[in-house]
Amino acid sequence: MHYCYYTLISVLLMYYHVHTLSITDNCPLGDRKGSIFSNSDLTCDTVVASDCYDTTVEAECCETCPSLQRPELGASCLYGDISGLIFTNSELTCATATASDCYDSTVEEKCCEKCPTLQNAAFGSDCLYGDKHSAW
Repeated sequence: MHYCYYTLISVLLMYYHVHTLSITDNCPLGDRKGSIFSNSDLTCDTVVASDCYDTTVEAECCETCPSLQRPELGASCLYGDISGLIFTNSELTCATATASDCYDSTVEEKCCEKCPTLQNAAFGSDCLYGDKHSAW
């Protein structure tokens, strides 16, 4: 009888403790401690906003990623521009993208923070980014 009573009290105290924490329901244990992936040194302490587009990172860093969100950029751009290469067969990154690169829908999507800053409405709606590359 005493064992059951002790177990019940322990469970109730744990329940109370978990439900009084300031952590959200989607993140009851907080950010993952240590490396997120076994083949990488990436941790929740070292993620940058664009890392959170990866669903594993977003889940494991459930406290950090929401704090990095930029809702003013729109629902499809919550974490800003992606970091790294836009295309696997190119050296193009959002940092090096030019206005005319933003005519490509993939560049425009992945550089969702930068491309809108390169638009110029004075050129008209069909020429928002100025002159197009000759390949377009």
